[in-house]
Amino acid sequence: MWHYEKSGCFSVKSAYHLQQNLKTTAAEERSGGSSSRESGNWNWIWRTFAPPKVKIFLWNCCSKAVPVGDRLRQRKLIMEASCPRCGYEFETIYHCLFKCPYSRQVWALSGMAYDKYNSDLEDVEQWFKLVNTKMDLKEFGYFAITCWWLWFSRNKWVWEKTEIRPPLVCSYARDFHFRFYSSNIRPPKTLVRQPILKWSPPPNGLLKINMDAAFSRGGNVIGIGLIARNWIGDCIAWETHTLHLPLSPESAEAIAALKAVVFGVSLGWRSFSIEGDCLSVIQGILNSSPSMGILGPIFEDIRDIAKDLDFFQALHVTREFNFVAHGLAKLASNGFAFTSVLPSVIATIVASEHS
Repeated sequence: MWHYEKSGCFSVKSAYHLQQNLKTTAAEERSGGSSSRESGNWNWIWRTFAPPKVKIFLWNCCSKAVPVGDRLRQRKLIMEASCPRCGYEFETIYHCLFKCPYSRQVWALSGMAYDKYNSDLEDVEQWFKLVNTKMDLKEFGYFAITCWWLWFSRNKWVWEKTEIRPPLVCSYARDFHFRFYSSNIRPPKTLVRQPILKWSPPPNGLLKINMDAAFSRGGNVIGIGLIARNWIGDCIAWETHTLHLPLSPESAEAIAALKAVVFGVSLGWRSFSIEGDCLSVIQGILNSSPSMGILGPIFEDIRDIAKDLDFFQALHVTREFNFVAHGLAKLASNGFAFTSVLPSVIATIVASEHS
C-alpha cells in the first residue's frame, strides 16, 4: 500500500512530491526553522511585474545560484573572490547589487529609496521579500529590472571589459520597464482614444498631418513619411526623412510624431492635428504626467511645442487607414528618389481617400 496516493498505488508524481517535502524538512532543520524558503513558495517572485528573464534572475539570486565571486570561491573554482569593480569586499550577490560603490551610484540615480527599509539585512532573499512588501507592483517591477541591469553591466565589465556607466544603466532600466509596463498594462480610459475606423478629414478650417515610420528590408534604414491634408481631403504638403540609426520601431514612430509637429509649425500652421498608427506613442503624447524611459524627452518636446498652438490633437488610427503616410515612409526607407511631385502611387491613394 502506497500511503502517499489516494488510490494506494505508487506514482512517480507522488514520489517526486515526497522527495521535495523531505528536502524542505531537512533544510528547515539545518537552518533551525528560520529559513525564508521553509514553505518553498516562490509565488512572490513569479507575480513580479517584470519579464520572465528578470523573474528567473530573482529566483537564481534567492537560490544562491548566481555565479558571483564568493559562490565560485566556495566551490573552489577561483581563488580570488573580491569584487571585480571596487576590489573592497568579497563579491556576494548582495554586494554586487547594493553595496558596491558602482551599484550605489545606480540606485542614487534611479530615484528609488530602496535602502530606507533595512540597511542591515544582507540575506538577499529576505531583502527582496521585504522590499516587495513595501513597494507596489509597478515599483517593485522597476526595482527588479534595475537589479537585472546591474548584473548585466557587471558581466559586461567582467567578460568584455565594457563599462556601462551608471546613468546609462538607469536609462536602460527605465526604458526597459516603461516598454514592458506600456505593453502589458491597459492604460487608463482617460488616456485612450478610440481608433478611427477610416481616414477622416479634420474639422472645417483645420489641417491633419498623418505620420508613419517604416524600416527597409534589411532593417538598417528607417523612412519617415508625413502628409498634410485639409478638411476637404486635398494634399497640402508632404515630407519624407531617412534615418540611419539603430532604433526600435516605437522610437522611430516617436521621432516621426515629433517631426510631424515640427513640420506643421514650420509651415506656419497654428491649428492642426497629427495622426499615427502607433498607439503607445499617441498615449505617450496624451499622457500629461512626466514620461519615463528613453522616449520621455520626445513626448515632452511634442507637448511643449503644442502648448503654443491654438489647437492641437494627437489621434490614433489603424494601419490600414494610415496607408498614405506608411507608403511614403516605406518608399523613403528603400531609397526612393523623391521629387517635388507626390509619387503617382501615393497620389492615387490620396485621390481615392478624397472621394
